[in-house]
Amino acid sequence: MKNDVDNEIKSNLERQFGRLFEDQPAPEHLKKRFFSRVDGLRLLTDLIDLFTTKFWQTKSQFLQIFDEKDPEKPDDLPSDQQIGVDTPGS
Repeated sequence: MKNDVDNEIKSNLERQFGRLFEDQPAPEHLKKRFFSRVDGLRLLTDLIDLFTTKFWQTKSQFLQIFDEKDPEKPDDLPSDQQIGVDTPGS
């Protein structure tokens, strides 16, 4: 699905870029430079999305695993006794 959207965006940008040079073909070096920058910006936005939104969502989901109650642990014992840790004085 993302590839379809990327292809649609790229073809739209090519049409828009072509309108700038209606009377003559667009210079190839300028076209390559333009799309190289667009690809660089797309990579940058993907990285920003990865390290802002998706990273924190994944971290939150991961930590929720540990927050869920274990049905085998009794609720009336302190947490250090639940996992079998010896406490001083016991």
